[in-house]
Amino acid sequence: MATDAERFYYYNGEKIPLNINKNKLLIYYQSDSELDQSIFDNNKIEQDIRVPISQSEKGIYAKIIELPSNSDYSSEIQKLEILSSVISVEVVLGDSMAIPVSNNFYVKLRNEQDSTSLQLLAKNTRTKILRKVSFSKEWYVLEADKNSISDCIGVSNIFTESNLFEKVDPGFIFNISPNGCPSDAQINNQWAIDGSGIDINACCVWDVTTTGSSGVVIAVIDEGIAQNHVEFSSGTFTSASYHTQNGGSSPAQLVGVHGTQMAGVIAADHNASQIAGVAPDLKIMNISHDLFISSTISEELAAGVNFAVSNNADIINCSWSDQGGQYYTQYQSAMLEDAIDNALDNICSKRTLNSILSTYE
Repeated sequence: MATDAERFYYYNGEKIPLNINKNKLLIYYQSDSELDQSIFDNNKIEQDIRVPISQSEKGIYAKIIELPSNSDYSSEIQKLEILSSVISVEVVLGDSMAIPVSNNFYVKLRNEQDSTSLQLLAKNTRTKILRKVSFSKEWYVLEADKNSISDCIGVSNIFTESNLFEKVDPGFIFNISPNGCPSDAQINNQWAIDGSGIDINACCVWDVTTTGSSGVVIAVIDEGIAQNHVEFSSGTFTSASYHTQNGGSSPAQLVGVHGTQMAGVIAADHNASQIAGVAPDLKIMNISHDLFISSTISEELAAGVNFAVSNNADIINCSWSDQGGQYYTQYQSAMLEDAIDNALDNICSKRTLNSILSTYE
């Protein structure tokens, strides 16, 4: 394995150096009251990381811990890996705003025949093939643990260097939690709508054009939307909805206000109550995600984007960013980018084709 000073990952064929945080680690463990104490006796718990439902049902947890000051980083990893309750120990990147690395990583096959190569390399690296990514034929989820030949970054690099696969994504855990945004019952305080001097002049547009069309569907990938809110009509939402964490249809899933706020900005009724949406006559596809920091964050968001494409959304709204964009040029998710490229290719192609056809009607 490379030394901490030499750690890197691959992105678009380039080696990207990684800044390892020697004061923190991410651990996955099977909860046991006696063994839990061994893990946390000397280590401060800094943050909980949500794990997939299938793991949480088995009593598996993930936490970022802060190591004792002046401790030896490598020795601390070895101490943790000896404990029977510890499943995996992974690195944390960055300083002021840390990014942990999941014990899941993702591999995109060139074609289905490559599945044999995937199985063989997984066996040789002592990693597990867990599942396919939802709404994707080529991406697979794999898991590294303390018995694998390296941690998740190291193993994902081995898969990349094999040159057997189209793409490999090491599974950075991006924090896309919303910082919160103001809500107000007065349209005059919606500075972006009209009258601020830096706005979209919505009132003028509404006078001369339209407030949207029911033939246009915008997918909102967010914390869930309170569909029974007074600002939404019964016809606002499509029948297609998706909960990215349990893979089901869950339009009522609601974990915060951010999704409802975003949907309101987009399509709140013009009904003399509270705010006015930019295009209240279009349709909203409710794709819910709790936006909490998650061990499989890239997989979940990619599935949400691909669901929107598969269900004929015309627009996708993603009002989130990783760590406020602080590490935009450093840490990337090839799989999430792949889903976004899929949306750009399919949605833009569909819109372009519709525009061409409309010229001949």
